Amino acid sequence: MSLSLEHYGLSPVTGFLPSKPPLQRLPDAYFAPWENRLDGLHEALADHSIRKDIQKLPLLDTTRLQTTEEYQRAFLVLCFLSHAYVWGEEEAAKPCDQILPAPLAVPLTKVSDHLGLHPVLCHASVALWNYRLIDEKGPLELSNMEALATFTGTPDESWFHIVTASIEIAGAPCLPAIVSALDHVRNGHSAGLKASLETIETALKEMNRQLPRMFERLDPGVFYNSIRPYLSGWKSLEQGLIYEACDDRGHSFAGASAAQSCLIAVLDVALGVVHHETGQQGPNRFMLTMRQHMPGSHRAFLEAVEAAANVRPFILGLDDSGQELVRLYNACVHQLKLFRDKHVQIVSLYVVNQARKQDRLGPQPKEAQQVLGTAGASVMPFLKQARNETNETKVSLDEKKSRPSWLDWFLGR
Repeated sequence: MSLSLEHYGLSPVTGFLPSKPPLQRLPDAYFAPWENRLDGLHEALADHSIRKDIQKLPLLDTTRLQTTEEYQRAFLVLCFLSHAYVWGEEEAAKPCDQILPAPLAVPLTKVSDHLGLHPVLCHASVALWNYRLIDEKGPLELSNMEALATFTGTPDESWFHIVTASIEIAGAPCLPAIVSALDHVRNGHSAGLKASLETIETALKEMNRQLPRMFERLDPGVFYNSIRPYLSGWKSLEQGLIYEACDDRGHSFAGASAAQSCLIAVLDVALGVVHHETGQQGPNRFMLTMRQHMPGSHRAFLEAVEAAANVRPFILGLDDSGQELVRLYNACVHQLKLFRDKHVQIVSLYVVNQARKQDRLGPQPKEAQQVLGTAGASVMPFLKQARNETNETKVSLDEKKSRPSWLDWFLGR
């Protein structure tokens, strides 16, 4: 049976973004204390009063949230306030006070549970649910978007968030094309598979046009020194973060990361790209962990595609008459590899080079590769290996001829 995007709350037009722009404010005035605190976030961070202000918040009842859109908005607001609380003072919370106050911890935990997320800032809260249209009747494109929430109030940060969202928009056509590709392979419909792969390749090319736009308005120094610290999770806190009135354990959740993009993960599993532990064999545990930072419905779609994935085995089983399909498949994989090339370049400029400038690393390139991302992984070895594994997924004619036929694979499932 064919997968339904609607069943997972996905759109063939907006992909993993909501089908309508996110709420700009919670409609129930009961939640005004949250919204008002977010309104004053930049000023509170500037005068180092954020913790004192947040400690005055009332403990609000999340059962008054009505719709998925309201839960998404609440998650965004509570995540921004929580990360401002932890990272917004001159010194981050010390081991003795690494506690998120109950007025944030309790509702954030409940809202996160409802959405199938960890209670920490993630790709969904900074990109998928964090934009508005400048002209509400205008197109859903980068020139007509700005971020709903930022930590710094800088144009650079807004640009960072909306370029990330624009990549998701560019990749939206991949979702119905992947669903149709799975169906066409199952039905042995080569012409339909060809059309699906052409759509995926075109969408990936647009994603590759959007990603380098990050360079246009995001200053590397502003990103590294002013924006990036707020995106971090709790892994650098010695005992993790305790969610007051929820439990007594310290939680070491990862922060927001591009590895939490369900779009890229779905493309990987649909095209048969396999990622191993960095420098080792076996599944990449970091990537699997990042799935838990995807909204529950998105993660369910990813798992459904993974269970049904059949495109690469089909391509491997084609005879010489299927060379056009092999070419198209390889073209899709190549575009995904180019996307990862560009991501490596961006991380090199915005993270590794900035760290080296500040003498946080030694002068040797090998040492520079040990920079940790906001999700806690050693960023450059991880990204380069993921890029190489993508490239190695391409199918050569020699490899194709040495593999079992499509029918052999299907009967052996």
